Amino acid sequence: MSIYIELFLSQQSNVNTTMATQTLMCAYDPDVGPSWSPSLTACQPTNCTNLYPATPLNSTMLATKVPNRFNLKQYLTSILYTCPSNTSLPLLLSSNFSFDYPKSAGIVNNVTASCDLDRYFCHRIVSRFLFQCFFKISSSTWIMYNSPLKGSCPSNTDTYEHCAQPVIPKCVDRNVYCALPPAVPAWAQVVDIQRPLTLWNNVPDTK
Repeated sequence: MSIYIELFLSQQSNVNTTMATQTLMCAYDPDVGPSWSPSLTACQPTNCTNLYPATPLNSTMLATKVPNRFNLKQYLTSILYTCPSNTSLPLLLSSNFSFDYPKSAGIVNNVTASCDLDRYFCHRIVSRFLFQCFFKISSSTWIMYNSPLKGSCPSNTDTYEHCAQPVIPKCVDRNVYCALPPAVPAWAQVVDIQRPLTLWNNVPDTK
């Protein structure tokens, strides 16, 4: 079902917020004649204020849910960002690439940005430790999934990550590498005892 923000925001009694419909009645006024009442509420697609987050360095972007392929900031649009962009890397290496969030967040190699509605608001009652929350519909915002709090939205103050214009940090390599092996001495030869990756000779456990 399509959901339109103008219908949700309207307080008119003729608007059904569950079905996203509105009802008009043809009324007759002896002084002005027949007319439709009340006036029609505009029906416009809900959009996020800003376009989806930019694709970070060394990562890829894929639109996984697109209600309108001509409008990638419409309500319910979802964008998946994957790190790294080099899909030919072996899993042993690619699994340790991460968006450059604080290391306390661990390895984060995919995040999703979804254009959604802020649905709740809370206010303080009785004391600073007691809150009451109410359902609301407000303008759309980008909600970030798998992004640590304040990782993509530094000014966010809620318990979930969202803002008008998230910024996803670049994709970085968090593998631990040794320096290249010592040069082979004269009259000597090198024999691989253990090599986890054929094309790399400086990853852990290489002998």
